[in-house]
Order: sequence, then structure tokens, then C-alpha cells
Amino acid sequence: MRAKSDADFIYKITIVLEEADESGFWIELAERAKLLPSKRLKALLQEAEELTKIFNATRATTKRRTARNHKS
Repeated sequence: MRAKSDADFIYKITIVLEEADESGFWIELAERAKLLPSKRLKALLQEAEELTKIFNATRATTKRRTARNHKS
């Protein structure tokens, strides 16, 4: 993912964040429907949650940095 600007990066990381969050939703749904062993799905769900947190923190940091740079 190559961003041309901070705004472009924020836009793209927001899409990635939404996709990670949606993946978590589908994993939870698969678990409730008992489509795969719960133990395997729990590990996948934990990974999706961790990625969501990472992408959210990345977006927040970029937004703060961008706001700070525009104030200067």
C-alpha cells in the first residue's frame, strides 16, 4: 500500500481497519454456527482483534501527527 499523502494513508488504513473488523465479525459468526472447531476460531478471532487494534492505533497516530504538522 503506497500512500501519496497522509490523507491518502489515513483513507487506506481506514479501509484496512474496516476489513479487519469485518473479518472478526465473520469469525464470530462462524464460531456461533459451529462451522469450525472453537479453539481454532478463537485464535483467529484474537488475531483479528489484535490487527484491528494495531490498525486503529496506526490511524490515530497518523491523524495526530498530521494535525500537529498542519498547526506548525
